[in-house]
Amino acid sequence: MHGLRRIVHNLLGRPVEVPLAACVHFGGWRYGRTGCNPYEDYCAGLTAHRPKAELQAAFTDFLRHYRPHDFGSALGVKLSQPHPLWQYPWARRAAPPAWRLLPEDCPDILTHFSEAGVQTARIEEEFRWLESTYHSILKRGYAPAAHAGWPHARRLRAENGAERFIILDGNHRIAALGALEVSKVVVRCWSVQDVREADLARWPGVRRGAWSRDDARAVFHAYFSGNQHPRRTEMPAPLIGAVTSDA
Repeated sequence: MHGLRRIVHNLLGRPVEVPLAACVHFGGWRYGRTGCNPYEDYCAGLTAHRPKAELQAAFTDFLRHYRPHDFGSALGVKLSQPHPLWQYPWARRAAPPAWRLLPEDCPDILTHFSEAGVQTARIEEEFRWLESTYHSILKRGYAPAAHAGWPHARRLRAENGAERFIILDGNHRIAALGALEVSKVVVRCWSVQDVREADLARWPGVRRGAWSRDDARAVFHAYFSGNQHPRRTEMPAPLIGAVTSDA
């Protein structure tokens, strides 16, 4: 999350306690050990005392093969036509391109991609973030108010009353908490950003004809069912640099 958006979210958002299993990553991976989730799988491996080299190899393999070029393949759902990555049907503004010419221009390596490959320094950075977050919570407990604050989330409200919370900032923390079997977390939500299925016909992307109602609904519901079919390419992305392991 960009600095200005984080400030606005802190000022206008309100803390809400939610089931951790209702939290979900941008890629549709649910938390709370409810299916595939590359972040939480890594932390769960730490809990199970699996060899670190094994966890790092699995995470790296996931990154090299998760290379979606459209929204449907990113979330593991079939749409009637391709839609650009992260161009949500409910968004008022267009998102920047998810595919970048240079790997160093990718702000996040799980949601942004480059044909040139993946920098191993960025992968190692993910290892450090996940491990330091996990071990900090394990040893000292979880005290967000004293550190980074509550994770930021966007709430999705289905017509049947169910809710999901897309974690905008704080995915490493939620992953660690899920691996440690925490059942509830506090997230900060800004109610004006809530996405209501009942308003689907008025979502900006649907209203201007960029999204059909069926496709918009399929993307919305993908965050409820979870992404159990992350797209895997036959040709893995090149690794730029050499991964080191301290296992």
